[in-house]
Amino acid sequence: MRSSISRRLYPLAAAALLVGALPACSLARQPATAAQAAPALASARPAKPIPDEEPAVTQEVAELLGQLAGGRAPRSRFTEKGAATVLAEMDQNLAPRLRECGIPVTLELLARTVDGEDRQYRYRLRCRAQPLLLDIVYNKAARVNRLQLLPE
Repeated sequence: MRSSISRRLYPLAAAALLVGALPACSLARQPATAAQAAPALASARPAKPIPDEEPAVTQEVAELLGQLAGGRAPRSRFTEKGAATVLAEMDQNLAPRLRECGIPVTLELLARTVDGEDRQYRYRLRCRAQPLLLDIVYNKAARVNRLQLLPE
């Protein structure tokens, strides 16, 4: 059982701890800068190209982009999932953005990874207005499973 003095001092001690901790809490609640929130944003340098050890794939991607820009990409180059997303966006989004880049597009390979049976490539498209990033995923049958254009 606590004495009457400790019962009186306990709330005061708790308040003192709380007051002492508040400045630290207020510092933690200050909004973070973009560099603190995402260190990758601090260095806005573009990624450097890597050596292209599969120039035939890069050539195939460039040809596919030319076909998409012209609105005539063959369905046989895509998986069902890829065709459903890419060909649906072709007329509204992809073709106009690719035509702005100019055909033939200049591609720089930035990354190549393998995820199971899928090969994933990231390219930079040197467009006139703004460089774009292209993420493209091929399945084991060399058909496009995903294709996405992003601003760099």
